[in-house]
Amino acid sequence: YEEVEPILNSNNETIEDVVSTLIYNISNYFIGDPTYLKDRTTDQLSNLRYRKLQDFRWYKDTFMTKVLTREDANQPYWKEKFITGLPTLFAEKIKNKYREKHKGSVPYEKLTYGDIVSTITKTGLEIFYDIKMNKQIK
Repeated sequence: YEEVEPILNSNNETIEDVVSTLIYNISNYFIGDPTYLKDRTTDQLSNLRYRKLQDFRWYKDTFMTKVLTREDANQPYWKEKFITGLPTLFAEKIKNKYREKHKGSVPYEKLTYGDIVSTITKTGLEIFYDIKMNKQIK
């Protein structure tokens, strides 16, 4: 939860953030205390993998939904986990691309999830076009 400036009316009195309060009360009513979900997301994210490249959208959406609920979402560990959840050889190819650009190491602390997704998409398309060209040549 992020501290924000209170909303004030014309009399300089604070106005309650009704949207956040409503969402919190609804979720609290149906699922109870939401803090236990954070513990579950660690296990779920640690075990999240997929085998086929065509499942990337599902993987990306699921991972982002889970990781962005965490306070430590931008830690290098989760960015590395996002890449290692890819199919093994493809994950190595992504890491190698970053190593080539950054003198042998992957700078997870500097990467954003957008950068990572963009690199994955670009690399996946390169592989797809290579395969397509090889089939046309044969």
